[in-house]
Amino acid sequence: ADEPEFAELAIKYTFELKDIIGNNNWYKLIPISYVYGTFPTYLLTIITITFSRLANLIGFTYEKMTLYVLMRSAVAVFSLSLIPGIYYFYKKIFNDNKGALVASLLVAFNWKLISHAHYVNADIFITCLLFFSFMFLFLYHDNPKSSSKMSLKQSTFYTLMTGLFFGLAMGTKITSLITLPLYWFIFLKQKDFRSFFAFNFIIFGVFMITNPFSMIFLQDFVFRIYSMSIKEAGLVFDSVDSNPFKYLLALSWISTFMLFVASFVGIFKVLKTKSNNKDFHIFLIGNLLVYLAFYSLQSRRVDRWLLPLLPIIIVYGSYGITWFVEIFKTSSAKMVQKFLITFFM
Repeated sequence: ADEPEFAELAIKYTFELKDIIGNNNWYKLIPISYVYGTFPTYLLTIITITFSRLANLIGFTYEKMTLYVLMRSAVAVFSLSLIPGIYYFYKKIFNDNKGALVASLLVAFNWKLISHAHYVNADIFITCLLFFSFMFLFLYHDNPKSSSKMSLKQSTFYTLMTGLFFGLAMGTKITSLITLPLYWFIFLKQKDFRSFFAFNFIIFGVFMITNPFSMIFLQDFVFRIYSMSIKEAGLVFDSVDSNPFKYLLALSWISTFMLFVASFVGIFKVLKTKSNNKDFHIFLIGNLLVYLAFYSLQSRRVDRWLLPLLPIIIVYGSYGITWFVEIFKTSSAKMVQKFLITFFM
């Protein structure tokens, strides 16, 4: 599990920070391993230091396990941001309150998200960070393009936030980089070269700030990428799976089969419908295809690696469900409508 990779370092930094700053022992901040990015570790360190200082002020004694519970609680709260986030995201894309409510409920009760939100791990961080990068990228895409100051300010803000969240996802796990060309597609399709270059500057700037030692010790960082590719290519034998469709099956498993089927219906409906958001739907569907292709080439099956795809599946699955429900909207089919909603949920 990822937990010790982040939690142990956060606890170590919490109790050694005074020595690090006072004696300029900055070398103690160098990660033990470069398998994961250091953004979650630094974020958790801020949380544990704040808790530690407040506990000392009020004379509260705590154990190491207390800090683990604190960090797990922080991750759980962080993951809860997906519920209002996906409601807003769905509503902005489809302008449908009912579908947005279905999407938020599906996120709230997804068994895989609940399971991984109970401990410290990279994948729940990446899922939330990439989702919010999707959301701000859509707001950028949907923002009316004009030369007015207000429009330019909004585009600049949305570009900044998209770059910030994607950069933090990179700072959590470098494999987030595999979908970077899809972000380029949106900016270049808009012929907005200013935002394109700003986005790239921001993501790599954020990565360098949150992972400074990856740049200082570049050779170790390159070796980190190499070691990750080796591990994910099959040196860890406990999850080897030779089925070429293993990650398609994994995605249907973590999202549940019926929602997985409904998402295909939603994607089909979206692609058939004329919309100003067609490019953005291509972006979201592209994320699905890139992740599935990238991990299917590995010999291991680790279902949690597909967590970043869950919000996309839930969005299109909710769209498919609402379409099914609309078919049975007549009064004579009310029972069928209720059955379908209950069945899919």
